[in-house]
Amino acid sequence: MTNYALIRDQLIIDHNKISANNRGQMLDDTFNLALANLIPYTQAMDLTLYLKNEREYVPWYAVLSELNYIDTMLYNLPEFTNWKVHLLIFN
Repeated sequence: MTNYALIRDQLIIDHNKISANNRGQMLDDTFNLALANLIPYTQAMDLTLYLKNEREYVPWYAVLSELNYIDTMLYNLPEFTNWKVHLLIFN
C-alpha cells in the first residue's frame, strides 16, 4: 500500500488524528505535485474523499482553489459529468 493510500485511509477513518494544519498542507502539497505531473491526479483526488466530514477551515481553504481549477479545466470536456458526480461526496 502506498503512503498516499495510508494517508487516505487514516483521513477516512479518523481525520482528526492529523492536525487541521497538516491536513491542509497535505492537500495543498498533493495537488501541487499532481499539477506538476509528479503524481497522478487520482492520488490527490483520493485525499478529498474524507472532506464530507471535514469541519475545519484550513483544509477547505487549502483545497478549494485546487478544486476550482479542476472544475474550470474540465468544464467543456466530457469528463465534467464524472467530476460533478465526484463533487456530490461533499454534500
